[in-house]
Amino acid sequence: MVKPMRRCTWPLVVLVLLVTASPSFPWGPEGHRIATSTACDTLRGSIGRFFKDNREFLLEHCNEPDDWAHDGQHPEERYQHYIDMDLVAPYPFTDVPRDLSKFEAKLKEMNLSAADVGRIPWRIGERHKQLTAAFRAKDWDKVKHIASHLGHYIQDATVPLHSTKNYDGQYSGNRGIHGRFEADMIRHYLHEYSDLSNTAGAPTFIKDPVDMTFEVLIDSYVYVDNVLRADTHAHRFGELYDAAYYAKLHGLVGWIAKRRLGDAATATASLWLSAWLDAGKPEPGR
Repeated sequence: MVKPMRRCTWPLVVLVLLVTASPSFPWGPEGHRIATSTACDTLRGSIGRFFKDNREFLLEHCNEPDDWAHDGQHPEERYQHYIDMDLVAPYPFTDVPRDLSKFEAKLKEMNLSAADVGRIPWRIGERHKQLTAAFRAKDWDKVKHIASHLGHYIQDATVPLHSTKNYDGQYSGNRGIHGRFEADMIRHYLHEYSDLSNTAGAPTFIKDPVDMTFEVLIDSYVYVDNVLRADTHAHRFGELYDAAYYAKLHGLVGWIAKRRLGDAATATASLWLSAWLDAGKPEPGR
């Protein structure tokens, strides 16, 4: 059975046309832009200047991976944005292999595939290697493109519902929560999520992007039950998902969204910085 495309952002024009709907978005285009812009601000020195100087380019391209997932030309893109870890092993997921070949072998034993479970940690590992190679080659146009996309993937990993088989609350009576939490709530209270200065930290060197992504995903998974319970509670205040519902949801789990968006910005900047350091710290061009 083909899974619904629940974790990838629709084009912004669709968002505008369907403002009353609750489709499934990973942070929505606004959230990705906020995290990407904040990531630029956390970097220092010449590499910080490079990303700040190219901020508008990064914001323009950071949602392209979601476009690919819906363009009909990149079918593999649909399962690059998440991993349902609890389909493979129980929390705390120590039995989910970090090595891709071992992961695929385990899935085969379970009669599953990456299309069933997702493979975001290795997508991030692949893109990080590509970014390092682009830095090393001093191909600054390629650096900008890959960096914008790499940021998108790691930001997806910070979304709680990108780590679980109950990605849309379909097993708990919360169907549609994916979009309500990750995009609609953010849009309703965008002014409160635009400043991540209190939740984003300083970037650090990442030795293994795949391992780092698993840590991000496990941190995300911890919040899944909070989000589901908040949805159940907020929905008791009206039949529709109206302003009262979103006010309640924001009051209950808005702090989680803001914390994870801050973590998304930190993780993005850390991966950019690490690729540059791995490449030997080339003096950035334009």
